[in-house]
Amino acid sequence: MNFHIFGKGFGLYGYLASLINKKNSNVIVKQKYYKFIKSRSDLKKYLNKIKVVKKHDFKKNDVVIFAKRPSDQYKFLKKNASNLLYFFLEKPLAESYIKAKELQIFLIKKKVRFSIGYLFLYTTWYKKLILFVKNKKIEKIFITWNFKSINKPNSWKNDITKGGGLLNFYGIHIVSLMASLKFDRCLHSKIYKKNKREVSWFCEFKNKKNMSFFINLNPDCNETKFNISYLQVGKTKKINKNFYTEKSPFGKLDNSKIDHRVKVIKRYLRDNKEFDKRKIIYLNTLSLFKRINSITKIEML
Repeated sequence: MNFHIFGKGFGLYGYLASLINKKNSNVIVKQKYYKFIKSRSDLKKYLNKIKVVKKHDFKKNDVVIFAKRPSDQYKFLKKNASNLLYFFLEKPLAESYIKAKELQIFLIKKKVRFSIGYLFLYTTWYKKLILFVKNKKIEKIFITWNFKSINKPNSWKNDITKGGGLLNFYGIHIVSLMASLKFDRCLHSKIYKKNKREVSWFCEFKNKKNMSFFINLNPDCNETKFNISYLQVGKTKKINKNFYTEKSPFGKLDNSKIDHRVKVIKRYLRDNKEFDKRKIIYLNTLSLFKRINSITKIEML
């Protein structure tokens, strides 16, 4: 099977590293990425295992991995979407909610097979959380995600008009998680800004059973930590307990040169079945995202 990778950054140190030892697969990249691959110690060892081309030539049942800017992804899919190929796409799908919804409906109508990289849904703790939220004794669940963003100040990843910003780039992982777990009511949402930078997001969700899910996302924090905890109703009192704690939502951070998300990406790349089920999650994610945007308040620190 042929895997065509578009995207120099995450497309290579994320997806290329995840695919390189996959059985019966050929990884194809553009010639313009050759120098970048050769310059990185974590990637140059793969040079003899990939095919470098001037132009991608798609064949039936080939797989396309697109990991570039949202605006590029939108244009590419409008031109190249085909039900003869399979597409692994990145979030956000496009640079705005309107374009993302339009594109998603466009792909579904054309019967294009695709997956969106909502990677929280492929973590080790996610499957446990699906069962956990069914526990009637759980009253509240809390996620705290602290890290120091390494995005450059002028990167599109910080520009809301280009599909970046705290909610579009990081928060969308949480939104897809809430949509998949059916916490589809957003009660309140607030983003804090400091020196024009978005530094934290607080939000509360509820499901039909009235269970609360609180989010505290801090991409400008010196501490690196991802934690899920919960409040459980006991016989005589309410008890706070820990569900999951790690440096990253994608697992342990170690000194390995391989990106720590690779294990999760490998699971994601195996998810090319049950599209009808994922399609519902994708549509619900967009609807919930629209609701969050409409009620989010901004406060300056």
